[in-house]
Amino acid sequence: MQIKKARRFRFINKWFVVPLYRIYLLPLLGMGRVFLLIYHQGRKSGNRYITPVEYRKKDSHILVFASRGTKTDWYRNAKASPDQVRLRIGFHSYHNPQLEFLEKDEKLETMTWYVTKFPKAASMLFGWDNATDEATPELLEPISEFLEIIRISL
Repeated sequence: MQIKKARRFRFINKWFVVPLYRIYLLPLLGMGRVFLLIYHQGRKSGNRYITPVEYRKKDSHILVFASRGTKTDWYRNAKASPDQVRLRIGFHSYHNPQLEFLEKDEKLETMTWYVTKFPKAASMLFGWDNATDEATPELLEPISEFLEIIRISL
């Protein structure tokens, strides 16, 4: 079942989200405030890939969450060759952004901010229920073990 969802997601990204974003239709509709395109180079193949990901802004930085953690291909590729990463946010392109892969303490702080400020997005990202769950380190620590966060400076 999980494989089916992943295939469907890749299909939608490849044939719908990426082309509409690249021709500036989705940024025109306001999707550039929520999603960005990350251009990355494959760590094994060397091929160039484009992946749409959700992002949030905090303190003049951009935060990108890899919900599948280190199993996420774009995350692995970005970590293997951060100098090959390019971003497209709305109508703007950024070459060679500074990527910072957050460690455990910073992840907990960032996740606390994320679940309190964006509870619906946290629900979709890692199943957070704002009505029953409290943003305590005890609840967020197990989630932070598999969730990866990248802080990007442009």
